[in-house]
Amino acid sequence: MCVLSGLTKVEEREMPMPWVVYEGVYTPQNNAQYPQFAPPEVRLRFGAPAASEQALKAQLSAQAAVPCHAPMTQGACMPGAVVADVLPFDPARATTSAATHVTGCAAIEAASEQDRLNQSYEPSTAIPERFVFDEGSATPGPGAKDTASALAKRLTADQSLECVGVVGQISGGESASLAEGRARAIKALLESLGVDKGRLMTIAVTAKVFGPSSNPQPPDPSNRRVSLKVLLGAGAAAAAPAPSPASAIAPGK
Repeated sequence: MCVLSGLTKVEEREMPMPWVVYEGVYTPQNNAQYPQFAPPEVRLRFGAPAASEQALKAQLSAQAAVPCHAPMTQGACMPGAVVADVLPFDPARATTSAATHVTGCAAIEAASEQDRLNQSYEPSTAIPERFVFDEGSATPGPGAKDTASALAKRLTADQSLECVGVVGQISGGESASLAEGRARAIKALLESLGVDKGRLMTIAVTAKVFGPSSNPQPPDPSNRRVSLKVLLGAGAAAAAPAPSPASAIAPGK
C-alpha cells in the first residue's frame, strides 16, 4: 500500500482558462514479506479546472491509502518504478458530486449554480475606485495601497459582493500582456490586504487600443488603469460583463 503523505498545489494559471495542478506524494509502506525492499516515494500530478479545485482535493484526500505495485520487466532482476493506483479525477462527474452550493467567483463557472445565477441576473455594477499605471508598467502608481486598503475594508465588510472583476486595461502602443499584468498586480495587492482570492477575478481588456494602420489611435493615459466591477453579488448576480463588438475581454481568476 502507498499512503498519501503530502498534497500541494504546484500550479495555478488563469489563461487560457482557470486551471490548478496538485502534486500528491505517496509513500510506500514496508512489506513484511520483503523488509529489505524500500522503494522511493511516488509523486503524481493531477490537474483540474479551478472551479473543481475543492472536488479534486476531496477526491485525493479520500484516497489516503491506495494499492501500489512495482511491475517486473522481463529479464530484469529488480522491479521497476512503483506505481500508485490512484483513481483519475473526472471534472464532469466531480461537479455534480461536489457541494451543492458554490460561492465566490467559482459560482460563475459551477454547473450547480447556473439556475441561481440565471434567476438573479442583473448587469454588473461598477466600483468607483481606479488604479493608474505609468506607460509600459504593471506597477501600481502612487496612492494605490491607500486606495486598495479602503477598498479591501469595504469588501471584507460586505460579504454580499461574492465576486469582483479586476479589469486591467492598456493604452495604444502598449503590450497586450500589460492588461493582465496590471489586473494581477491589483488582485495580489487586495489579497495581501485580506480579501479572499476566491472573490476576485482578473479580466484583461486588450482590444480597442489600436486604430487602423493608416491612422493609429493616439495613446490615452487614462486607459492605463485597473477598474473594478461587481460580477456576482447584491445587484449584480451574473457572469463577467459582455464585451462590446469593439472590445475583447479575457477573464481569469
